[in-house]
Amino acid sequence: QKQPNKRLHLLIQSTGGIIGDGIALYNLLRKAPFDLCVYNAGSIQSIATVCFLAAPRRIANSNATFMLHRANCGAQPMTLPKLESVLVSLRIEQNRLDAILREHLNLSDEQWTNLGNHEFWLTADDALKSGLITEIGDFSPPKDSPVWNFNLP
Repeated sequence: QKQPNKRLHLLIQSTGGIIGDGIALYNLLRKAPFDLCVYNAGSIQSIATVCFLAAPRRIANSNATFMLHRANCGAQPMTLPKLESVLVSLRIEQNRLDAILREHLNLSDEQWTNLGNHEFWLTADDALKSGLITEIGDFSPPKDSPVWNFNLP
């Protein structure tokens, strides 16, 4: 009987999504019962960058990019109590993000400040220097491995 695959090669291409969903995926992938290798062959942004950090082996193509930013919410009509509630929620979300990012990334004080003030973009070289990736390379699952494509909303 054929042995089950013990390694997953996962290529991520994403503009991000919901913080809670991304942190749940990060926690799931981090404790997965198999070796995980993730790849960025284009662009990984926002909470998807946090998901990417779950793998011990993280590879980005030489022309790949990453983007991080602070927790935010869209403008909508609010009462003062609702606005105060949103502020509490944003602080909680930002603290969760900061804990994960600081565990994995080695950024200068200036870079942390830049991240706090606007979108923060990294090239593959920047990502390697900061510890976001472990190497620069191409998507390369073993020859004859099955490949599936999932297009999630």
